[in-house]
Amino acid sequence: MLAQERLLACREELRSLLGEERLSGATLLVLANKQDLPSAARVADIAKVVPKDKNEVILDPAQS
Repeated sequence: MLAQERLLACREELRSLLGEERLSGATLLVLANKQDLPSAARVADIAKVVPKDKNEVILDPAQS
């Protein structure tokens, strides 16, 4: 699966999870790990697919 396809699959899973009543309004922490590797997904690309409409999102780039 290509990186973009994985990001889209993650987006759908996150939307499903965050749509549950018990997670309504929860803060989501996304760790963009391994940003020091050339093959890592860019933080900007990750930010585009993270659902932000009903939840606060913290996107933290991290090094391996």
